[in-house]
Formats: sequence, C-alpha cells, structure tokens
Amino acid sequence: MLDWCITSEQIPQEFLPAIIQGIKLAAGAGLGECKPVINLRLLLIDGFYHAVDSRARSYQVASELAVRAAFEQVGLIPIS
Repeated sequence: MLDWCITSEQIPQEFLPAIIQGIKLAAGAGLGECKPVINLRLLLIDGFYHAVDSRARSYQVASELAVRAAFEQVGLIPIS
C-alpha cells in the first residue's frame, strides 16, 4: 500500500503508476534468494517535478532504488 501525502504540484498523479511499478519491482526482487516482500506499506512524503525534464521511467527507477535503500538501511538485505 502506498500512502500519497504530496500535492500534484510536487509530483503529478500521472506518475503514480510508474512509482508503484518501481515499488513492485523492488518488492518482487525482495530480500534475495527468491523471497519476495509482501504486505509492504510506504508513505510518499515529498517529491519534485519539472515540466520539461520529468519522465515516468525516472520515477520508476527512483522509487525502486528508494525501496532497496530502505531494505538495506534496516538490514533486510546485505549491501552489495
């Protein structure tokens, strides 16, 4: 579940599917050794958007990297 606590001026709603896809990719990769993560709850509290430079793919990659970094930070997966 993703709680969306930002305004459309920060990140337009059109990028939400890309953000969710990035989260799903990170959770699907899981904790290594074919152990996907389930029942993950995230809170998106800030973000930025640029009318010319923002792309859905960038939000997807950023959200995937953020989830992986969070897993590493709490010690769920080893830092490689």
